[in-house]
Amino acid sequence: MGSELWTLSGWLMGIGAVLIVAGLCCRYYRKSKEVYKGRAEGTVIELTAGEPDEIGLRAGVHDYFYPVIAYYAKGKLYKVRYDEGGGNPCAFHIGDKLRLYYDSEHPSAIKIEPPNPLKKVSKILYYLGFLFCVAGGAAFLAFVGRNL
Repeated sequence: MGSELWTLSGWLMGIGAVLIVAGLCCRYYRKSKEVYKGRAEGTVIELTAGEPDEIGLRAGVHDYFYPVIAYYAKGKLYKVRYDEGGGNPCAFHIGDKLRLYYDSEHPSAIKIEPPNPLKKVSKILYYLGFLFCVAGGAAFLAFVGRNL
């Protein structure tokens, strides 16, 4: 039984390490594909009326409401109307907190962080890897306890 615990602990820790490395690779890949490298948390401070886009015009909508987002980038406060977030009704509400990406060279150019399944996958891989490492450590301790 002792050698089986030793083998099991090795396998579990090895699988855990592979899962953690896979999670890191997912994270690195996701970050390498981001267009804007700067990150900030923004707050919707205002909704302004404006012209609708082509889809809104075809639907007969006369006004779209666009969020004005305030955020800090490089120590400076920016207030930017987010033209891609317009709608009637607007998908955003005053006070909403948003995770943003901004262009490091032109911080007024922003993009709201889209839902990214790789972010969830990388977290799952991290946690599974950690769980496997803990299980491997427990099996190792059981092996050591039997051989004392």
